[in-house]
Amino acid sequence: MKKVWLSWSSGKDSAWALHMLKQNPEFEVAGLVTTVNQQFKRVAMHAVRRELLRSQAASTGLPLHEINLPWPCSNVEYESAMAEFLEKIKADGISRVAYGDLYLEDIREYRESTLAQFGIEAVFPIWGRDTRSLAAEMIAAGLRATVTCVDPKQLSADFAGREFDAGFIEALPDGAETIEVDGGTYYYADWSFWQATAAGGYVAVAPPVGAEVSSIPDESLSEEEGDVVVYQFDELYFTRDTDESGKTIYRVEPQPPEEEIDEIPAGSPSFVADGETYYYVNYNFYVQYEENGKTGYVNGEPEIGAQVDTLPDQVTTVEEEGVTYYQFDSVFFEEVEGDDEQTFYEVVGSPDGSDEEVEN
Repeated sequence: MKKVWLSWSSGKDSAWALHMLKQNPEFEVAGLVTTVNQQFKRVAMHAVRRELLRSQAASTGLPLHEINLPWPCSNVEYESAMAEFLEKIKADGISRVAYGDLYLEDIREYRESTLAQFGIEAVFPIWGRDTRSLAAEMIAAGLRATVTCVDPKQLSADFAGREFDAGFIEALPDGAETIEVDGGTYYYADWSFWQATAAGGYVAVAPPVGAEVSSIPDESLSEEEGDVVVYQFDELYFTRDTDESGKTIYRVEPQPPEEEIDEIPAGSPSFVADGETYYYVNYNFYVQYEENGKTGYVNGEPEIGAQVDTLPDQVTTVEEEGVTYYQFDSVFFEEVEGDDEQTFYEVVGSPDGSDEEVEN
């Protein structure tokens, strides 16, 4: 088994990362490591008191290594303190540290590059999980957490101190915009999208592509992609436009595809074309690959002409010039009868020709 230290923030994500590591026979957790603000005697990440941190560690039965940081703490001081810890575990024969990160690429890259300097590998047990389904999974499994602090720019201050439970997830903040997308009603508030539940509450949902909202967070990052500027905030992506009245609006766009992902979230749609399984994750398609003993998934779509025996459940029907096409995101299928009179489906180009190259 591979021994690994877990970066313990004292929060629910690191707790779930510990749970996932314990379920994986490949790993043995050697201990928990936490940075502590020496002046205030609180966890640097979540400001949880040291007493609670130590109580958490005791309940896991794992040793706790506290890295004391000065206040204020420069990046040089932080990296020096971390280097001391990494050299220690390397000397003990441990070459892996795990984190409960989910989707911040720059943070992951920083961790990986920092650890690589010491010959240590970064492990991310819950990377890429959809946060809404992950929250539901945590709550259903009995995980208990209390919200200790919130950013009042993103969420009402009265959410602090609440238990992280189904009621918390379903609570819709005030001041929501009502939006209709593809026949569904959504509410946009505190930079999240919500839908009403049968029980009378609200649940946070994946951002509906095509939704138009009046504002985005000031902290959004912007990046030019050709002639278009894309704005990003956490897992949200927008482009800016104007409506018929000339008012500025922001349109929800699909999440840009990652070239590679480590795993496919449970329940992701899939279909088989020419013997290759295509998985649909965050509005993008991925196929499995194996290289040097490593298994992963790389971005890719089926080629035109690829044959499919069974269509994915999520297809919609498109009629064009008397021909029926079946659409799954950017992929179109047409029903074909083979020489043996057996019916199958073939991947075809867009019926309106929008995916064809334009020659000058």
